[in-house]
Amino acid sequence: MRNIKRVLQQLFDQYDYIRYKGRVVIGNADYHWCDIPVPAGYPKQSQTHPSICFFPEKWLGYSYWLATTPYPNEHVEYENPCIYRSNDSTVFSPINQNPILKHPGGPAYNSDPELFLFEDRLYCIVRENENSHYLREIKLLNSVDGEDWSKPVTIYSSNEEERQLLSPSYVRYRDKHLIYFLNGDAGIGRNGKCTGIEIAEADDLDTSFRFFSKGHFLNQEDVRIEPWHFDLFEYKHKLYMVLCGRDRNRRTFRNPMYTYLAISEDYINFYIYKKPIIRYLKSYRPSAYVDDSGVFHLYFSIIGSFLKDNSDRNIAWTSMPFDYLLNTISE
Repeated sequence: MRNIKRVLQQLFDQYDYIRYKGRVVIGNADYHWCDIPVPAGYPKQSQTHPSICFFPEKWLGYSYWLATTPYPNEHVEYENPCIYRSNDSTVFSPINQNPILKHPGGPAYNSDPELFLFEDRLYCIVRENENSHYLREIKLLNSVDGEDWSKPVTIYSSNEEERQLLSPSYVRYRDKHLIYFLNGDAGIGRNGKCTGIEIAEADDLDTSFRFFSKGHFLNQEDVRIEPWHFDLFEYKHKLYMVLCGRDRNRRTFRNPMYTYLAISEDYINFYIYKKPIIRYLKSYRPSAYVDDSGVFHLYFSIIGSFLKDNSDRNIAWTSMPFDYLLNTISE
């Protein structure tokens, strides 16, 4: 039965990809697949969960630094954070030693990398998950050259079933280091739910993080969107979240994840824009930034994209003026 559902899912995905290919991005904006090399020793191409850092003046010679987790055929032993760099928005080259963190062994696995720069040092947050014991450990690695990475240090953890600590995302705010997480099971099944936002803080990146606050999607019941994985960026003193989420208004066989935008003025609670940015493709964790000219750049991961390289997961890029995006999704 499971195989039949998977085949049907693939057929529906392929149908949507062919039928709506030119209308995937809101406003019919164009999108481009990223060229990301397969890590050495991996069986095939499969890239997901992007975390993009953009440096206009370049960091160590590169404007774009990207973290991903390859995930071929959903084998968790390959889901380990890899780092890539580029001076092109879609064509990346790997560092010399990928992945930067090995599989933890047993049923545990790495997931959800988050890349950020602080005081000329590149950091990567990684979520190590152990489902059988509900143990989630948030680990932090750093590098001064982007090549050689420190040993991981656990900075936050939970062994409570309802605290999944999904998709950590970093923000520097009012001299504090903040990491945001989502809790819930919205991506596991059509009836899954997002139970809210958890925020941890620290004064120093060399210390453990502590619980700071719980946030909410204040209009979640009105828009009926269940967030799953996300990324944060700041623009004009407001905090924005790009997220993949399931629309509970849709009662179709697929009911796939689309990509949405949410906004926060208090850096704790968010409002979700109901109109999706990415449609018709089965999207996963996005990552985004707005450049100095006000252009919004979105990297979004897709499951079942049917490209010629036979990959089961890919990352695409699109861009548009941010004011135009806000006006379009607010209509």
